[in-house]
Amino acid sequence: MSGPAHVAAVVCETAGTVVVVASALAALAMRHVYNRLHFLTPATSLGAPPDRGGAGA
Repeated sequence: MSGPAHVAAVVCETAGTVVVVASALAALAMRHVYNRLHFLTPATSLGAPPDRGGAGA
């Protein structure tokens, strides 16, 4: 598979993975559970949709 669609898929997959990993590492650095919850938002709103290719559900 090659072409613009493949490049877009790889970029979305990479971006989603980077956001999820960065959020997980930041959450591990926090001491209190309520502070950790703040780092769940980027993983669920920015990390998951690009990782799923923008699928709705």
